[in-house]
Amino acid sequence: MTWAVVISVAVVSLAVVLFVARYRHHEVVKDWEGVLSPEAARIVAQVEANAEMDQHMTTDAWAHALAAQEREEWQEAVRQLELAYWVIEDCTPGRIERLRSMSAVCRQVAAVLPLPPVRPSSYRLASVRSLAGLGALLHAVLVTPAERLGMRARVLVATFRLLVWTMRRAKALAAQRPQPGTAWARFDAALADWKTADRAHLESYRAAMMTLSDYLRREVPVSLG
Repeated sequence: MTWAVVISVAVVSLAVVLFVARYRHHEVVKDWEGVLSPEAARIVAQVEANAEMDQHMTTDAWAHALAAQEREEWQEAVRQLELAYWVIEDCTPGRIERLRSMSAVCRQVAAVLPLPPVRPSSYRLASVRSLAGLGALLHAVLVTPAERLGMRARVLVATFRLLVWTMRRAKALAAQRPQPGTAWARFDAALADWKTADRAHLESYRAAMMTLSDYLRREVPVSLG
């Protein structure tokens, strides 16, 4: 066999493995969906609705900031930028606390919905991609789904903190120089990465609630608080 054939076979085999793994993951998720109790499903839906509202407010404020910048209304652009940051600053601590609670649950349980690590390529900022890459590396080293979900939660906590810090710095620089520039571009990238992290946080939260529902059904005293 030539090297070209060997490489082709390897690529096809890898593609098949990835396809099967992805299909199997969807099957596992469907099995776990039945575990989620009506009350837990209601709580998850409420958390997701609140998260959607937070994202809508930040997106709206950021769009208004960019529109004001195009009109060269610098004071209004900075005001809308600060409003977008304020929403992020106000709602992020709740997400961090929720992720910490997930880690506490993971230390007490064994059966957890398996989740993949957050892909580094999902993020725009190099610093956040590096953090996600570390999480993906640790994900490969850890053995149990509970350990992996706990690590996923801790990486997301660090990601949220890094993004809030990045946006705070970018906001301060943009207030000094409202014209388009590096600070505005960095805030834009950080805001996009925050939304990516938020989707991963919601996915993790749903998995943790499924875990909690399963253990409550077995009458094991586990608390998400």
